[in-house]
Amino acid sequence: DLTYTPRPKTQFRLSYNRRSDVAVQFGQQSFIFDSVRLTATQQIGVTGKWLATATLGFDLGNFSDTPGAISFARTDTTYNAGLRLVYQPRPWLSGI
Repeated sequence: DLTYTPRPKTQFRLSYNRRSDVAVQFGQQSFIFDSVRLTATQQIGVTGKWLATATLGFDLGNFSDTPGAISFARTDTTYNAGLRLVYQPRPWLSGI
């Protein structure tokens, strides 16, 4: 993760995650899943109780071939975006 705070109330975060495992759908099929996210957070007002967050993401899943006659190898690509308004009345409590 990389975090950049250009101003006290503004923050940008770039995150990358890679994981690999065996898929549950088919026996002996392994996969590698890459995920990239860019998140921008802006504090609204002077109290710090309201935050606006925008997220852009990209996911790439590579599934290996399985032994047998039918090939289940595939690559899945997903793009996503989101906006959130967060109310945080106390530093330890938030509502999305």
